[in-house]
Amino acid sequence: MGIVKPIDSQRRLATLGEIRIGEKAKNSAGKEYPRSLKHFRFTSRHKQLLEKLGAVYGGTVRPWQAMPGQFELLSTSDSISAYFSVKPIGDGDYESLSQFFEWREPKEGKLMRKCNGVTCLTWAGKKRKEVPCLCEENQHQLCKVLSRVLVILPEVADLGAWTMRTGSATFDRECSAFIENFRSMAPDVAIVPVKLTLTTRHKETAPESATGKFPVVTLSRDHSPKPFAQLANEIKAQLYAPVPMALGDVPVAPMPALEATTEATTGEVVTEVLSIAPSKDVSTADPASVVVSDFEWLAQRVGLDPARDLMSAYQGSGKDFEAFLKSARAKDASGEKIVEIAKRELEEVQA
Repeated sequence: MGIVKPIDSQRRLATLGEIRIGEKAKNSAGKEYPRSLKHFRFTSRHKQLLEKLGAVYGGTVRPWQAMPGQFELLSTSDSISAYFSVKPIGDGDYESLSQFFEWREPKEGKLMRKCNGVTCLTWAGKKRKEVPCLCEENQHQLCKVLSRVLVILPEVADLGAWTMRTGSATFDRECSAFIENFRSMAPDVAIVPVKLTLTTRHKETAPESATGKFPVVTLSRDHSPKPFAQLANEIKAQLYAPVPMALGDVPVAPMPALEATTEATTGEVVTEVLSIAPSKDVSTADPASVVVSDFEWLAQRVGLDPARDLMSAYQGSGKDFEAFLKSARAKDASGEKIVEIAKRELEEVQA
């Protein structure tokens, strides 16, 4: 593998959160163990996005105790809608699915090997290095397959995706078959509306043994999806509407819309995206006269995403975010100083 990766291989949507099918629990001796769930569980740094999911799939958003600054939603649904991309990106992977083998250290769970069956990425002291597949070399299958799924959730109109990781060999086989079959029938289609369903399968056992059961996520086509154009309009509505956090009273252009037209030759309904351009009647404001809000000031110092993360962390901890903002701004603190102050205050709450 070359040192420099092509630019195309470095592009992907930002991760908004995780879709999970299990959680950590403790037995009577206080030892942690992984416990499977009957309904999907979502985790994210963005509380407001989980609240949108909770309105559709049930459950209550709460701080994630194991990960300060993040939130979790234990839904009441075993089926969710998503947009899944079957576009190939090389090395046998797709935009919405990447599969590889991995082995983690048993006690602490540190990733020790990551392999595609030919080349293995492992450790040489404190540095990573590529070597031929160690399982093949040692004639012993130590690594297990892991599927990483990246999907867009239509209930969350935002510019990002949600990930799901599973080590299920059943999901690995069935998802790969789903993609191959779909691409053979519709090779020109890249985005597929799907249903992710959490179900239980029975494992074949000896005649006198107890029947084995294991959870698995299945992938099927969604026959009544939200139109992708509707999702696009919802995202545009957020981008072009007044922001609740009052990020400056700067006038914006009217929101462009998606319009459906009909092709004269085929009768097929086609969606057109109107060009985004400010209308001539949009007033212009003198930048010096615009009052910058506390949140916008924070975003200018640390960046928009880190600013949102800080807001979520303070909300989850019960600390007064507005007071923190006003204090930091009164001191005209630098970005590094702001992060240092926030870290200290949040650690005090955890202690």
